[in-house]
Amino acid sequence: MKVLPLAAHMFVFYFGIMADLTPPVCLAAFTGAGIAGADPTKTGFTATKIALCSYIMPYMFVFNPMILLNHVVWHELIILAVSAMLGVIILAGALEGWFYRTLRIFERAIMAICALAAIHHSMIMSLVGTAAIIMIIIYLRQTKERAVAA
Repeated sequence: MKVLPLAAHMFVFYFGIMADLTPPVCLAAFTGAGIAGADPTKTGFTATKIALCSYIMPYMFVFNPMILLNHVVWHELIILAVSAMLGVIILAGALEGWFYRTLRIFERAIMAICALAAIHHSMIMSLVGTAAIIMIIIYLRQTKERAVAA
């Protein structure tokens, strides 16, 4: 499949670690539920919902091994790291439905699309997605301040 061995190994390792968080195994979530006295099934599904955007990260290893510091071009790595970080943060906000304030459905959809563009392995898509994310953050901060003032 023409995937670098380091990226393939990290892909498998990452999903092996994620098994502790997601059903049906979710050992960490079940242990935490037992300590807290909460429902284990509900805790497992809530943990999955919270960590949903982390399932994209192993694919980032495979499609752009520069994240694993393999075949590094420094200016591209900086752009990639910033866009990936912003993309994951915005995607988490879109999936959760809150980022500075409660989000409407269309805002969540736009945020998710821009986040996926920023996470994309193409440098142009990453730059476009990152620029859109910066505009989204500015918009959400301004609308939050108006909502607080009203």
